[in-house]
Parts: sequence; structure tokens; C-alpha cells
Amino acid sequence: NQYRQRDELLQRMALYDPTGDKLKLWNAPGSVSISSEPSQASVQLEQYVQDEQQRRNLTGARQLAATPIQEYSLAPGSYLVTVSAPDRLPVRYPFVLDRGERLRLDIPLPKKAVIPPGFAYIPPGRFLFGSRNEETLRHIFLNTAPAHQVTTPGYLIAINETTFGEWIEFLRDLPPGASLSV
Repeated sequence: NQYRQRDELLQRMALYDPTGDKLKLWNAPGSVSISSEPSQASVQLEQYVQDEQQRRNLTGARQLAATPIQEYSLAPGSYLVTVSAPDRLPVRYPFVLDRGERLRLDIPLPKKAVIPPGFAYIPPGRFLFGSRNEETLRHIFLNTAPAHQVTTPGYLIAINETTFGEWIEFLRDLPPGASLSV
């Protein structure tokens, strides 16, 4: 288990870190700055905490000041911020904060009227892509890259999967000679 190995290595590090400086770096808090369009949006922060079954659950919901928020100090970890404003779609924004990281989140809040029914707005931001599995399993069985950060622009995604009927309806609505190439 990676967590047991990490904890064992941290205990060993204490033997070679009499001043505790390396442990302070390991536990260094990060900070997050949050802005939104429009500003003065309401911000709620929750943390993902891993339970005994290795599942991540949201805990510790707290209301922060209105945006913009500058350099809010947090322990390294995985978080969810929910930003909302009147007449705007609330945006849920998960993020991971590393040790000592200074993260800036610019979160646009789209007007409710511009989001079509049945769609969810995904704000621009980063996410982890790939696998954290052991190298041999990751390469031979899963055939994927190691976990790494990737950034995407904002986009809309259907809340439910497209059915065959919806796909056929879409194809029938295309003008004659239309191409589906991307």
C-alpha cells in the first residue's frame, strides 16, 4: 500500500532531520486565490478526506468571504469549492493543492439562461489524467500514461449519455452533405 510506504518513509526521514526542517517543508500549507465573473460571488469550501475503505468523502463545509479571495491558506489536499451568485449557474470546482503551492482559480459563472436543459457546465481548469498504478500494470495492461496534470478550457457536457435515438435524430437534422469530421 502506497500510504503505508509513505508513512514509513516519513518516520525514517525524522532520523535524518533533527531540526524538523524537512518535515516542515513536507507539511507546508498552500494557498488558493479565487476570483469569479461576476465578482462578489458566494464561496463554499469542502475537503475530500479518505476513509478506511479508501473512498474520498466531502467534509468540513465552510463559507468563505465573497470573491475575490486572496491567498487563503490550506493544508495540502483535495478540495471542492462551490461558487454561486444570483441569476448565475452555481459552479462546483474540485482541485488538488500541493505543498507550498500558490493556486489561482478564475471561475466564470455562466448565466442560467445560456445553459441548455440537460447540460452541465465544466469550468476551465486542471485535472489529473492517466493512471497512478504501478508501471508494469499501467503500461502493459492499461496502456496509459502516468498520472499528470492536464488543463482544459470550459465546456458543456450532457448530464446523461446520448441515446441511439438521440444520435439518429441528430443525424437526421443535419443538412444534406454535412460532414461529421472533427
